[in-house]
Amino acid sequence: MPGYLLYALIFALPFGTRKLLFQFTPGFHEYETAFVYGTDVLLVLFLIAVAYAAKADKGNGSTSSPNNTHVFPERSRRATLALFVLLAGVSVFFAPSSGLALYSFVRLALAVAFAAAVAYVLRAGIVRFNTICAAIAASAVFQSLIAFAQFVRQGSVGLWFLGEPALSAHAPGIAKFAVAGGKILRAYGTFPHPNVLGGFLVLGLLSLCYSWLQVSSVIARSEATKQSYIIVRLLRFARNDIFYIIGAYVVLLGLILTFSRTAWLVAILVSIALLLYCFMHNALRRRAFFLLFTLAASGCTLAVIFSPFILSRAQITATEPSVVERLEYNTLGFSLIRQHPFGVGIGSQVLYSVTNGLYQQLGMTQVWQWEPIHDIYLLMAAEVGVSGLLSFIFFIAAILISNYKFPISNYRALSLDIVIARLMLLSLLAFGLVDHFLWTLEPGRLMLWLAIGLAWGVAGQEVQSEVM
Repeated sequence: MPGYLLYALIFALPFGTRKLLFQFTPGFHEYETAFVYGTDVLLVLFLIAVAYAAKADKGNGSTSSPNNTHVFPERSRRATLALFVLLAGVSVFFAPSSGLALYSFVRLALAVAFAAAVAYVLRAGIVRFNTICAAIAASAVFQSLIAFAQFVRQGSVGLWFLGEPALSAHAPGIAKFAVAGGKILRAYGTFPHPNVLGGFLVLGLLSLCYSWLQVSSVIARSEATKQSYIIVRLLRFARNDIFYIIGAYVVLLGLILTFSRTAWLVAILVSIALLLYCFMHNALRRRAFFLLFTLAASGCTLAVIFSPFILSRAQITATEPSVVERLEYNTLGFSLIRQHPFGVGIGSQVLYSVTNGLYQQLGMTQVWQWEPIHDIYLLMAAEVGVSGLLSFIFFIAAILISNYKFPISNYRALSLDIVIARLMLLSLLAFGLVDHFLWTLEPGRLMLWLAIGLAWGVAGQEVQSEVM
């Protein structure tokens, strides 16, 4: 039961269906409002199912025992995570609106519980990493198809019941860019912003690559050990290249249509990192060349087709509004951290800044300009304090660092599961340097803590010299 609920939750993660619960300030503002989401039902059911499974395992005397040869044993991870949650809870008392801060804290607590539950079901063998990747890949392909339809229509496609925003290239407040004097809509999928879609599609691309490579490595081991002819034939059928080629092409298409420059850069970097890992292993080297060819051919073909749009979007200047505003938000963040090292309350940075006129001091007088700091690390420090940020960083380090050596030095010895999980997490952490959605928006929050849960769950696997 936990497995099916998790797969359903992952596929539905992009769906933004929600119901307004309460407005903590007069007038509607995204970051001063409480919602209940459709995914909350699946999330709560999943957490309950995992709790029952853990209780049953404890009653049977069978508990998962992650490998504690890790530099940071399991108790260190749990301790740093508990400290982070505690400091986030304490920050509620510093907030200008205790109701808004408490709501934000509950959201964070649910996301943390989600990550812990994902890690548990992976370690306990209740779910398999490859099946989770298959669910992410399927959802990414679906979102990419929606993105293509939105680009063609230059507007919504009628999926409001899945949380699709009301989109139009001429509507105010909608992400778009100029090409030859006209406005081009950036694809949203069912996410609240194209950048959020871009982050999810990077996870989808990694999941597709993993599924392709993982089946290939199983085939190599099956043939090497001379397993039954039927098993080998079934595995050959399962790795039908056409399926993966089409899937990768569709996801790359969706990535391009988000016109998210961060997503483009992160996708390129994690693809290079994955290919370098594959070239280090004999079992994956041949498939890695084919994967490189597939990604390069698909990417180049799409780049040529959409070159007028890509070239226009790729131009970055120091005076560009998105660049200027990000720098101003960061300036605001540093100022808040200096003045309030213990934070202004979780979920309260926007409200505090508005009520104290901080946006106005930066020349941001329009309501649509009152957004969170576009760097989750500065935003965490501003809301839950410097100590809260440090505890989060230590927790992430406890997951990512396997031994005393620099992570790249033992890159070759890591299993494919570990490499993919860590690349997923690192890709999102890179997004966090230039955007806030992983901390402030529910789909982004679930995305981040899903990646944390996956990396946490496979962190207990022993490093080894053979590809798994």
